[in-house]
Amino acid sequence: MSEKSVRGDRDVLRRWRKFVLENAELLQEVGFPLYLQEKKERFDHWLMHGCHPDDYTGFSLAGIDPAGRRCLSELVKMYFHAGFKDPGIVVLTEDELSALTGTLLRGDRPAWGGGRK
Repeated sequence: MSEKSVRGDRDVLRRWRKFVLENAELLQEVGFPLYLQEKKERFDHWLMHGCHPDDYTGFSLAGIDPAGRRCLSELVKMYFHAGFKDPGIVVLTEDELSALTGTLLRGDRPAWGGGRK
């Protein structure tokens, strides 16, 4: 692994830890178990599938109440603000994604460039 790659990995890990700390309240409101917060890859998998096969708690999108869904939308917004790219999010509806991108200021567009077509 090149030095540049290692530096990049360390930067992602640092930003991930900062994201988790700064958004602890939202993570708790949604109900994310610690297992999914420990590694960005696990969190990304959950965003892509609404569940994680190795999560023994069984936490899934289906179990989130309406208030938790609003927090989830805000959490995704903060995820983009932290500079993370869209891993292929399916846990928000097209309308939720459109509303989310509509609330971002022009200079603060998410890394993935906006709403889905």
